Amino acid sequence: MSQSFPPIPEVLLTELEKNFPPSYPDLKQSERELWAKAGEGRVVQFLRFQFEEQNKGRLKRSP
Repeated sequence: MSQSFPPIPEVLLTELEKNFPPSYPDLKQSERELWAKAGEGRVVQFLRFQFEEQNKGRLKRSP
């Protein structure tokens, strides 16, 4: 899938990870809030995976 996925700028990914950090369930949250947080995390994880796939080998090259 990474071949057809648009390029992901690292700056965007970094900001998303700052704004939507991994969170742990809180007993005070509603079920809806828990699912929303889980969805946020899944999207950021997906984008991180795509970014890593798109950039495989770029850092491995050395003179």
